[in-house]
Amino acid sequence: MLNTCKNDFMKKILPAILILICAAYPVLAKDASDGDIKELNKRIERLENRIEMLEEIIEPLEDDMRSRARALRFRKKFQERMKRDERIYEPSDLREIEKLYQTANQKWNTVTAKESLKLLADNYPESNRAGCGMLYLAQMNMGKQKRDYFKKAIREHNDCWYGDGVQVGAYARFLLAVYYQETGDKKEAKKLFKEIVNKYPEAIDHKGNMLKDIIREINK
Repeated sequence: MLNTCKNDFMKKILPAILILICAAYPVLAKDASDGDIKELNKRIERLENRIEMLEEIIEPLEDDMRSRARALRFRKKFQERMKRDERIYEPSDLREIEKLYQTANQKWNTVTAKESLKLLADNYPESNRAGCGMLYLAQMNMGKQKRDYFKKAIREHNDCWYGDGVQVGAYARFLLAVYYQETGDKKEAKKLFKEIVNKYPEAIDHKGNMLKDIIREINK
């Protein structure tokens, strides 16, 4: 849609520019002087430069609009996933789920945080927060435990979403791929990176960066 808008804009502005040129220089014929042609070329060059400047202004605006639209779509997925929890759990359960999750957020990477997330996963495995918490557990651990928690997040909580639009399954794959790279398993890392690009082309990290763009930079 944004590319269509840009193309429509250029289709509208270019004919207008040509009309202005023709109006200013009705003598573009065989009797046009060298001076006329040189002046016309200068004007065309200036107009081309202005078009390039407009394109430079439009491009980041397009990127921002795409990013905002994507964030809204993903935010809706998060809301839908949370509404599903409301159909599964009682209000008292929902309060406990949120309490356990926020305890981990507030006491990041502590024993208390890990215990809260384990309780969340054990007692409310179908909840959206359990998926987000499983990914947190992976990030709080090291070695084999880290790897296993990433795998569990992918296997059991693929369709869970953070409020900022990060999908648990896609991001867990990305972090697991990074883990594999750091531990020397390039083959598994490459496999996961490829899967993300093919199956989750719009997936983002917590800063809103697209995972496929980060992967492209990693693979340079």
